[in-house]
Parts: sequence; structure tokens; C-alpha cells
Amino acid sequence: MRILALIATILAVFGAPLAPPDDEHQPPGAMPARGPSAAPSVPSGTTIPLFRLLNPKTVDHLYTTSVSERDSAIASFGYQSEGIAGYVFDSQAPGTTPLFRLLNPKTGDHFYTTSVSERDGAIASFGYRPEGITCYVFGSQAPGTIPLLRLLNPQTGHHFYTTSKAELEKAIASFGYKGEGIACHVFGSGPSQVEGPVQGITTLVRYDLAVDKVERTGPTPATVFVATPSTILYNSTPVVVSFTFTNFGPQLVSERIAGNFGGPNFSTANAIKSVPGSPLQGTLVLGNPPSAGPQVISLVYQELEPSTTIGAPPAWVTKTSVSQPITVISAPQYVPRAPYDLVYESVDDNGFPLNPRWGKQDKYFFEHAMRNSADARDLWAPSARPDILLDCYNHAEHQDFNGINNDYDAFRNGYCKHSPGVLNSALNPFYCQGDKEVDGYQPGGPIYCASFAWKDTPWAGKCGLVGTDMNNVGGDGGFVVTFHNSGHENFGVVTYDGIVNWDNAQPEYFFDSDWCIDLYTPHGAGVTGRKDGRPGTNDVDRFVHTEFDPHNIGDQFDRGFWGSLRDKIHNAQGGECCGNSNADPFDLFGLFQYSGAVVANEITAVAPDINGRRAIVIGLLGLDVGHNDASSELHPVYGMAIHIGGKPINNSDCRGHEDQHCQEAYLNPEGFDEPKNFKDDTWAIFATNFGNEGYCSTRALHVLDSDQSIIGRQSFPTMTFRIPWAKDQYGQDMKDVDVLPQSNFVQYSQVDTNRDQETWDWAIDRGDRKGIVITFHLWPSDVRPVWFGDLHLNWTPATPPPMTAHAMSPGALQPQATSTTTKAATPTKQEPLSTTMAMNTAQRRAFATAVMNRPKVTAPVVIKAIVGTPNRVPPPPPPPLRQVPQIAPRVLSKAALSPGAAEEDADVRRALCAAYEGHVPNLPADFCQQNPH
Repeated sequence: MRILALIATILAVFGAPLAPPDDEHQPPGAMPARGPSAAPSVPSGTTIPLFRLLNPKTVDHLYTTSVSERDSAIASFGYQSEGIAGYVFDSQAPGTTPLFRLLNPKTGDHFYTTSVSERDGAIASFGYRPEGITCYVFGSQAPGTIPLLRLLNPQTGHHFYTTSKAELEKAIASFGYKGEGIACHVFGSGPSQVEGPVQGITTLVRYDLAVDKVERTGPTPATVFVATPSTILYNSTPVVVSFTFTNFGPQLVSERIAGNFGGPNFSTANAIKSVPGSPLQGTLVLGNPPSAGPQVISLVYQELEPSTTIGAPPAWVTKTSVSQPITVISAPQYVPRAPYDLVYESVDDNGFPLNPRWGKQDKYFFEHAMRNSADARDLWAPSARPDILLDCYNHAEHQDFNGINNDYDAFRNGYCKHSPGVLNSALNPFYCQGDKEVDGYQPGGPIYCASFAWKDTPWAGKCGLVGTDMNNVGGDGGFVVTFHNSGHENFGVVTYDGIVNWDNAQPEYFFDSDWCIDLYTPHGAGVTGRKDGRPGTNDVDRFVHTEFDPHNIGDQFDRGFWGSLRDKIHNAQGGECCGNSNADPFDLFGLFQYSGAVVANEITAVAPDINGRRAIVIGLLGLDVGHNDASSELHPVYGMAIHIGGKPINNSDCRGHEDQHCQEAYLNPEGFDEPKNFKDDTWAIFATNFGNEGYCSTRALHVLDSDQSIIGRQSFPTMTFRIPWAKDQYGQDMKDVDVLPQSNFVQYSQVDTNRDQETWDWAIDRGDRKGIVITFHLWPSDVRPVWFGDLHLNWTPATPPPMTAHAMSPGALQPQATSTTTKAATPTKQEPLSTTMAMNTAQRRAFATAVMNRPKVTAPVVIKAIVGTPNRVPPPPPPPLRQVPQIAPRVLSKAALSPGAAEEDADVRRALCAAYEGHVPNLPADFCQQNPH
């Protein structure tokens, strides 16, 4: 009688059932509801759980009866348990039908159907692949079963299945899903021992316990530099477990959830009060993990029952349990490194180090963090930044004019031969080239320079000083003679997420015509440099300088934001040498001094489009050794994304270059990065895979692919940007986002590719790495490709908080400052071309005349131009943490030169020889007789 009453109750609750789709072809997402049909009888057999899991990164729901597949999905593929969806049959029983499982590899969606024609149609027309039979279910309602409801999110293309009408309604109302009827019928509890036709359920499993999330709680260890997700567990921080429990049995008086890190004892427990049939969500704080490494968290549901022993007190009896593997790490400890080594916690989607800091900055952080100093993360502090003399060159062997153009590298020499804190076994053989450190290893001893670096420096005299102060490295001298470098010292391709400020762009009939933008990085990561001793200078710059050559990337921009920027730069330069503010500019600063008129024009016309906006910049990180402050640069820039639709920081119209007040505004931004128009928020992006390091270099093309790749990858087919999730005026994350159809990107090349179409991919990642992922498919570097265009986004704001008065969006990158900054505009850095410093007025005029007679550089010729087709894809998985590749010296020797590099060298040689009437001091006597090519 009880069995029949239960069946009658279920039928009364759910009413007349809906049948699954028939065998007519229906694509996924087009499943109609069907009318009633005869209910089948219940077969004999035992049901098993159908586990439900969610991958928060891909938003895919996975349903499986396999315990091993469930555990593997949780441990290795980022899924989280969501309990049990229902109970089903493992093998076919009378009246049941297979539930087919399919996967769409493009969207990552798992799709389930009982219809053979719908399965075949999904495979033939919608890109799905079969993954076999998940289980066996009822096509129409049988006694004791309930409907498994099907939903589709048309924005993500993902399906979702639930037996809960309340969950279905919430998914439709709050998460953009649409109902698609009934997928099949399953038992709502189990395992159900079914004894025969129409016999019903004789036993019920009364409990369902699932781990929803495992997080750390309490303060993050002080030695963690970059904020990590709460799912990262440390052995010094307590762990809290979120769980869901459902009791399908009667109301109980005493029940609890207990947990531990393994073993028979459960000392941590929370009393609960469950309502039969209703899910109960709660948390349990387990305390600190016993150690770092792999661990297992166990939760148990227990009921207090009378003892079977007369006179003994009641005892807690475990009714069900669940376990989940976790990984625990130790709080970071300081690792001694060379002062110019790169330190980072994560990489971007391309595998490039993300916001790396120098080894000396890392040491500064740990020393101050251990003292709980408030300024531990102020890596722009003078004592945190590496100094090229103190931390490297003073410990390397000095050179002279003999072999001035050889491959001697003071960074290699200082590290390999003069660092007593370096072990022999740590030396890279092709980097150190047989050199060894000083005799007598000293544990904890000093390490100088960098464990890997490479230089790109031009021939002596092109960029180095030719006067009598060439060895005066402490004053206005340089490094060309003493250390055989007047160009760049490089460390690797990296990515920074910061705030940009316009610097300058020289007229393009000058040799050094790069477009220059300063980047304020999070906490000053990557900032270096030293006071260069020039009168009137302020503190060293607290940004990373960026440069790219418009002859490679820039002059071909002809549309959107980048086209407008190009035109404004060219118009600001006026087409005349040095503007019109100085009657005789060569007498004062030399030919390559930026004129006040050009700079003023750029500040007025160009800077407002750039200043104070968030930007993601990918480039080759190195030191500009052509200037004796040896500040850090991203040069060349391979990719840049600027949030042109975001509100700039307060006081962004100041000029950051050598203005401390302005730099403070950028280091401590206020009112920052909120979209000005959340219905059409815009990012301007360009991406390429080649570039050079400008005038003070060999002009070698540093490419990201082929045998000449500076990142050690034969193929580099894509470049990816992860656009950050926007915040509203209250500092809350936006609720959702979509990519607008007016987004437009074009790929240009300077060599014909014989291709007529290309795509760029986009994905919306709503998981832990929240963002909009934009990927460009790059042609090989030998055709000189560049993508550029504008990304348009439509944000859905979150619900405003209850208290909105005087709310302000917090800084997205650094803490807000409480003080205000003073608007100040100062001239740009006045750095004459070093080869002119020892010249008198007549020599400068001769040099200038020779330069002005050179042919004007022309813009690159665009041979192929293709407007890209957008293609939506699933979010990519997190990339593995990679080390910066160490390239062999032969890679650099094989690199091709930028177009016009040989002609530029010849022009400079002729100009120098004209200025010094055929006898350039401190250069070989036959310098002016050498073949300029």
C-alpha cells in the first residue's frame, strides 16, 4: 500500500507527463514538448546515480554514471561536483531507452538526447561528436520517475538538465536559459531496487552529500605578491568547504556534517537541521591543512543514534560520505636570483610572463613583506629597482677599443665569471660559453647581472658617444667602449597590464622615429633605471617605456582608432624638421632634439587619446643602454590593447615623463577604467609577430616564429589578448557582456600571402579567469603581418548596491590614493643623439646637412589587406607556467634586417664623416674609407 501511495503522490505532483521528441530530425536547441503517452511498466533491476558536474570556466554541465570519470573530471579538468541529477539504469532494462551523449569541441557543450535522429542531426549539422551512451532512462513517465528537464542558453550554446522546476525557473529568469521541454524521465532517489513490473520502489537511499567548493579563509600569506583566487590553498591558511546536502528520509532530531583531511577521526563538525527533500547548503571550516602537497578532504553526514550497548551514550553514525582531492601549496619563500632575472606568478594566454618583476624587486618585496611593511609592493622605490652599474656593470670586466664591435656581453660576463653566489651546475652552457664563476662558491653570496640576457647593439659610433667622455659612465657618458654596448640588453617577451601615457613620436625623416608610449605597470613591476646625473632631472622614471617603429607597424593604419592616431601624429609633426619654435635648433641640442612645437602639438592632439587609459602591452623587455640610465623598455611592441572606451584616471592630462606629481597620479589611480558607455565599450588592439629595436640597434627583425624566433617557437600562429571584466561606477563586476557586431579587425601584410580570408576568434570566459578572450590568427612573420582594429562590447550592469551615495569605482590595478595630485606639464626628455654630443656648432651643422639630404623614408607598402571574420569559440584553458626561453646566439646572427637598415647605416656613416671631415675621433682611422654597406 505504501508503494502504491508513493506512486500516486508522484503522479499527482507532476500531472500528465510529456513525452520525449520523436525520430523526426530536430537540431539541438529545437526540442518541442510532446503530448501525453502511455506510461511504461517498471522493469526489474537496480538504479545507479547520474552524477552532475559543472566546469565554471567553460560553463559546461557534465552528466555521468562513472565514479572514475566524475573524479577525473574534478581532479584534472576543472569540474565541480553538483551532486546527483537522478537515478538511472546502467544497462538496458525493459521499457528504457539509451541516453546518448555528444560533445561539441568548438563550444565545449555536452548534449544529451534519447532521439536517434536528433543525435544524428547534431553530428551532421551542428559539429557534435558522439561520446556513446551515458545510461538508460525512460522515454515517458514510469511509476516512481520524474521528468529530467532540458534547457539551452542561446548565448553560450550550452545545455543544462535538471529535475527541479525551481532550478529551471531560476535558470530562465536569471541566467539566460530557455526551456526545451523534457529530455527523459529518471528516478528522483535511489538506488532503487525494482523487483518487478509495477512493483514500485522497495528501498530508498535517503541522502545526497556533495562538495561544492573548497576555498581558503582568513588572511592571505604576506609573501604572496599577486592576489590569488580563493581556491588556491596554502598550508598556513584555514580551509573552508562549501557543501550541499539533501535528506530524502524523515525529519531527524540530531544530525551533523563533519569533515577532515583524511583519517578516521572527525573533530570538526557543524550541527544541521535538514528538511526532507530540500537541499541544504552550508560551510565547514576545517582549519589549516596538515602539510603542502596532495591532500584529500572528506565530509560525512552523521546521525545521533542510541547505542546498541546497554548504558552507553548515543553515538554519531555515518550515513553517507564524500571525498575530494585538493592540492595545497606552501606560502612563497624568497629564492635568491640575479637582480635582472624575471620573476612572475603567471603567464598570459600566449604563455608570456605576465607583469614580471626583476629579481632585485622580488628581494625588496620579501624583505619588506616579512616586516609587514606597508610599502612592500612599491617596487618603484629607488632601493627596489636594479641599477645597471651597482647590480651588474661594476662587477664585469672593463673593455677598451680593441674588438669594440665583438660579442662581449657584460651581463653574461658579470653573471658567469664574477658572481660568487652562483653554482657551477646552474650555468647555462651556451649562455656562459665556458666561463665559470669566481673560485669559492659562497652560499647566499651576491649574484650579479642576469642568468640570461642578450644584446642588440649597433656598430660603435652610430649610437655611442664619440667624444672624450665615452668612459664616463657615471655622468653623461655611455657604455659603448667600456662594455661594448650602446644599444639594448634584452631578457624576453613579456606582457604587462597597466596605464599608458603618451611620450613622443619623432618626425619620420629622422632616423629614430619610433612611436613612444610610457606604461605604468602594477606596483611598478619591471621598472628600473638610475639617475643619469643631468642637471634639473627629477627622480628616475617609474614606468616601463614602450616603442614601436611605424615603418613596421603604424604607417599602414588607415581606419578606426589606429588610423585616427596615425593621422594625428603625422599632422602634429608638421612635415618640417624640428618644428618652428627654435630659430637654430642644431646649436642647442642637435638634430635629433625634439622641438617644442612638435611636442606641444602631440600633447594637444595625440596625448588625449592615450593618457590615463588601461592597456595591455606585449613586447620584448630590455634595457636601453644607449642612455646611461639604462631604463627598461618594451621594444619592439608586438601587441597593444588600449581601453579607449574607458574613463581615464583623474589628472590624466598631465605629462608623466619626469614629472613626479604626474607619476604619482598614475601610480595611484582614482576614478579609473569604468566604461564611459557600457552599451558600446571600445578597446583598440593591434597584434604582430615582428619588429626591431630602433635606431640604437642593429635594426634586426626580432620575430616570434621560424628559425629566428626569439621565443624559441618555430610556429607562433596566434596572439591572444584577455580583455579584463569591466566594473561599474560602484566598483562591482558587470553582470555579463557580449561582443557587438560592429567590432572590426583587418590583417595587413607587406608580402602577398595568397589567402583571401582570415578569422579572429572571441570567447567570453565567465570562470575564475574572467574576461573577453580575443585571438588573432597571424600569418608567418616573413610576410610582415599586422592585425588592427576596434573591439566593441555591450556590458550588462549588475544591480546597484543599496547605498550609492558618493560611490566611486576603485582602481583596477593599484590601490587608490587618498591625496589629490597637481596638474603639471613638463617638456619631454631632452636627450640629444649621442653621436652629436662631442660636436661643435659647425660639426653639428655639417652632420645635420648630410642627414637632411638623405631620401625621405616611405611608409610600408600594403600588399594584402583582408577584413577578418569573427568566430566565437569556447574560452581557452589556463596556459602552463613557462620559463622565459633562452635562445642560442646563432638565432640573432641569422635574423633579417629591417628594410632600409643598411641604407640608414650608410647615411649615418656619411654624416659622421662629413661632420669630422673624414677623421671621426675614437673610431678606427679607416672608418670613413670603409664600405658603408
